[in-house]
Amino acid sequence: MENHNIMIVALHDKPDSIEDCIKLLNDEWPRSKTARLRSIESSNPNLPISLIMVSNTTTVLINPANRGKGFGKLLMEECEKLAVKLGFSTAVLSTHDKQQFYQKLGYEFCQPVSQYGGVVPS
Repeated sequence: MENHNIMIVALHDKPDSIEDCIKLLNDEWPRSKTARLRSIESSNPNLPISLIMVSNTTTVLINPANRGKGFGKLLMEECEKLAVKLGFSTAVLSTHDKQQFYQKLGYEFCQPVSQYGGVVPS
């Protein structure tokens, strides 16, 4: 992977990227634009925070054409650094279709966890 002055920034600091992020997310995991926008607009410095990767003057969204180049791993490493900086020691990811990617990064499978706390009953 070439380094093009890649930085991880908060989406709320790059509002011009919101539309592209909504499109990319909805191409992968469809939701209404309103629901997606509401979720993204909640990004703030005190959490929840939405992060994006940018390089030089262009935003790098990890779309299918850019996968397999190390960008996802870099993004997760930066997310982990931010979590540690914020005082967290555990991360729980919610995914139903990218388990292998996260497993390669050292994450382990666990029981589903509710965003409101606790384990989701099976």
